[in-house]
Amino acid sequence: MEWIFTYIFYPIIVIGMFIVIWGHIYFIVVKGSNHLAMFRRSVGSLLPLVILVFIMTTSPTSNSNLAEDIKFIPAYVHVFAGVVLGVSMIECGKIASKTSYDAGAAIYALFASTIGSFLLYCFMKGALGSLNNFLLSFLVAGGLYIIFHGFDELK
Repeated sequence: MEWIFTYIFYPIIVIGMFIVIWGHIYFIVVKGSNHLAMFRRSVGSLLPLVILVFIMTTSPTSNSNLAEDIKFIPAYVHVFAGVVLGVSMIECGKIASKTSYDAGAAIYALFASTIGSFLLYCFMKGALGSLNNFLLSFLVAGGLYIIFHGFDELK
């Protein structure tokens, strides 16, 4: 029974997180008021991916330090970072969706894309397993924040 959770549910949850983050970014880009706003939001969302390509194509000795350092960060730091990022992602999304200022939405797209790119980097470097505490607190804190505070736009 344990293998079902480890080899079926865990990959589904991680893939689901990627789909939600990138789907949310797509939604932010499409909601631009004109082509210029959509372009600005697209640049904000694609910039972390471009940086990730350059990080991954450099020599293996220069970029493997981050993946190794993640494994040695204490669990309470992962939990705290997950809670802060989970709540701030929801709150920043609410703020960015209320403003008509396109740079705010572009910065939020940059923020969400950075989180998605970081998770993708950890997945490619084999360090995703050491981020279990981060992922759990990220999902639980974001979910509880949505449950208790909700979205004003959906009312």
